[in-house]
Amino acid sequence: MSTEGTLQQVRCLVEGNEHPEVRRKLVVFRRLEPGDVRSAGSHVLPHSPYLEAKLVEVGLSKTVHDDMVRVDAKRRATLTADRSLLHTFDIPGMLLGAAGGGLVGTYLGYMPQFVRPYLWVLLGVGVAMGLLTRVLRQRAEAAALSEWKGMPEHKEYERLARELTEGWVRFSMQVKRELDFHVLLRVGEGSTEPQRLCSIDPRGFESNPPSFDPEDWLPTQGGGVRYEEVDVMGELVTRGLEGVDDVVEEPAESKEPAESREPAESRETSPAEAEAPEASERPA
Repeated sequence: MSTEGTLQQVRCLVEGNEHPEVRRKLVVFRRLEPGDVRSAGSHVLPHSPYLEAKLVEVGLSKTVHDDMVRVDAKRRATLTADRSLLHTFDIPGMLLGAAGGGLVGTYLGYMPQFVRPYLWVLLGVGVAMGLLTRVLRQRAEAAALSEWKGMPEHKEYERLARELTEGWVRFSMQVKRELDFHVLLRVGEGSTEPQRLCSIDPRGFESNPPSFDPEDWLPTQGGGVRYEEVDVMGELVTRGLEGVDDVVEEPAESKEPAESREPAESRETSPAEAEAPEASERPA
């Protein structure tokens, strides 16, 4: 299933558009230059007084999203199938921590001196286990990656990731051309927090080869609409635009009162109502 044409930009909160089945709202950004006026309906961002945000909607067909969920689940299961306790650094870390803390304690006089040789041995065991764990982990990762590349789902995953990335580029250009907003914006003067604001996690689009996470395309649960910020060290933090809702509510159907929907013949009649017709039929 190709994703060509499935990424669609829907105008900000405009009704009457045909939406794909799987859709979410995105926060797009604009830097205000001197003399600029805030756009109608825009939102204020806490990162800088020189920024504003708007909401747009992006969607995928349910078939494409189901394919994404299926191949991504297969990829995760394959790449983590052979992981065990020997492939983690938990045990070496505990040994190194215990040995290092004990050695410091012996030199500071908090522990008896006779345990120091044993602690040095424990430290050496921790280092050796750490090196062994690293080798085993690398071998397991290489074997899992080789197995994944030989699966038919691998080609399907790469095709979906490539088409999603190309569609995202077209979508970002459309937002810039039609709204003069950006899906990724470097924060300038007046900000002390993030270096970049992103509508969605950009790491999948920037990686080579590209990748994706199906969860990124689902609506924000709860209040607000999520967006990402990337700090100087490259750490990504999810934020939320408050005061808006990402769940598109369908128009509620008009509900008649229960009594009006109840058939007349099914209603219970009181004894007085039941006797009334009989009384009217009696001769005077």
